[in-house]
Amino acid sequence: AFCVWLWNLRISYPNEEIYLAFIDISSCFRWPRIAPDLVGAFGFVMGSIYFAANAMVFGSVVSASTWEPFRRAIAALATSYYFSSGLVRQHWSLLQLVQWDSAPGPGVRFARARRCGLNPGVFRDDGTRMATPHFIYVDDNLLADIRAGMFRTLAAAAQAIFTVLGFPAEGVRQCAVALDKWKELFVSYKLVLLGLEFNTREMTVSIPHAYRLEVCALLNDHWHRGRRSFTINEVEALVGKLGRIGQAFRPMYHLMGSLYKS
Repeated sequence: AFCVWLWNLRISYPNEEIYLAFIDISSCFRWPRIAPDLVGAFGFVMGSIYFAANAMVFGSVVSASTWEPFRRAIAALATSYYFSSGLVRQHWSLLQLVQWDSAPGPGVRFARARRCGLNPGVFRDDGTRMATPHFIYVDDNLLADIRAGMFRTLAAAAQAIFTVLGFPAEGVRQCAVALDKWKELFVSYKLVLLGLEFNTREMTVSIPHAYRLEVCALLNDHWHRGRRSFTINEVEALVGKLGRIGQAFRPMYHLMGSLYKS
């Protein structure tokens, strides 16, 4: 769905920079609370001390499904807030912490995207612009918009997160937006999101160069032609690396079956 939105943005803005960004929700599984009579069931032991958990914990089989209603609510609210006036001014203290890539030079060329029945662009028949959707994967909110719209998109995301999880009140709870990652946010046409490198100028999704070098080194050093045996940990590491590459290069999955059988 995120790639489809990028494609439609390029259809409607063939000669404008499309910027990418993401917002991290801090400790997302800790926001859904546990009923008092179930606190003991989700507790954990560290050393000789037992900790009773009053919120969902990472690693629990029900944490993801319990977080799902919060995720959906934040995504829906953020989309509906896109055209709300005053949000950029309200959250300007956060927005001014964001770093921006430089504007494209005169020699920059953008890949073209064709309009079709399934992908008409981001403008309706009456000429009005669609609100930017928010694609939240667990705790990462993936965003894409032109520069003028990205300010509204970021402000809408912050407003939705605070509306659902609570506005900042450090004396009571941690900030729902991971401020450490927010301060490091670099809004650009090329960004690594969920382990994949998105490039809106070339309209490509690829494996980051550093990761490719890491996988090549693993193959050359440990999986050469002279190898005759392997340990379970070694093949697990290989499967994990290749599985991530398969997210960008789907034919890789045809090889995975043989590795799993090994």
